[in-house]
Amino acid sequence: MRLILFRHGECEGDCLTRAGKKSVKIMGPQLGQFNIKKVYSSPQKRCTQTADILSKILKIDYEVKEGLAERVSMHRSPRNESEQVWWDNYMNPNYDNNEHGESCKHFLERNCKVFEEVVANCDGGDVLLVAHSATSYALTSFIYKANGVNWMKIGNANYIVFELN
Repeated sequence: MRLILFRHGECEGDCLTRAGKKSVKIMGPQLGQFNIKKVYSSPQKRCTQTADILSKILKIDYEVKEGLAERVSMHRSPRNESEQVWWDNYMNPNYDNNEHGESCKHFLERNCKVFEEVVANCDGGDVLLVAHSATSYALTSFIYKANGVNWMKIGNANYIVFELN
């Protein structure tokens, strides 16, 4: 079984741009090489628009999973913190400060709950998840039972394949 994470196409706000839609349409047929049985999407509009395009290409309906939503509130830390310090804390599961929105720890727990459900109900095929770059962080943590330290950032309208045994 494989979990395939496809990041939404380029967007403005929460909607795909014309270029974003085009890139999803270009990348979508590549997913035909997999035995995709189920497609799940984050509830954000840019993801459901991406999932809609991909589901038409693959001829598979998709289901929205609230647990795949983007991390709640990406407000920056106080201006006296450097950008790198902010990012390091933002993606650090040991930094459980909820002051600026959803903690990384909660984000990981929420995503991992969805991954467990998806794996339990995979019916022997591959699963496509349409979500966000940070979802690769959570997926890496889930698969490798680690804190996602070596997570893989993923570009718009691209995908990462995780082989599960």
